[in-house]
Amino acid sequence: MDETRRRISGFDVEELGLGLVKFKDGCSMDVLESWAIQGGEFPPSAVYGAKGGVQFCQPGKLKYYSQIAGYMAETTLDVAGEDYRRTMLDPPSRLLYKNSQAHWVGALRGECEQIDTPSIALQTMLISEGIFLSDKLGREIQAEEIPELSTSNAIQVQETPFGQLRYRPYPFL
Repeated sequence: MDETRRRISGFDVEELGLGLVKFKDGCSMDVLESWAIQGGEFPPSAVYGAKGGVQFCQPGKLKYYSQIAGYMAETTLDVAGEDYRRTMLDPPSRLLYKNSQAHWVGALRGECEQIDTPSIALQTMLISEGIFLSDKLGREIQAEEIPELSTSNAIQVQETPFGQLRYRPYPFL
């Protein structure tokens, strides 16, 4: 963060974060996050592959790019409209995914498989931490290095009325 802006604003966080993540299967992901740069809108999130691509263009809509009989094709999918239609056709099962509380209750009742949000959150955090470490060390970071190079801010020992509790630094790994 620019030092003058840091002093004036009182914020002590990055204004812009950029990163490139390469996965074992050959896929890659670019990360572009900001809260305070002087610029226009970022390009929409997208997934591209050899047979097509999907772009998250508007709330509830996707653009799908592919080929039909050798011609480039672009289709806008109304995901929100289709979700509404399916919810009206099968309300009980669709409502399980409308909010986290409904999903949690449905998982407890055995009505749906629970989404593994702790694992998703951990993987997201590890990617962000890898980008920070890469910048700090000035080199590419391998996934296996992230836990060993990271400094955890998590509580590892906690005193309680029942005694001392010890936590593993990375319980989901």
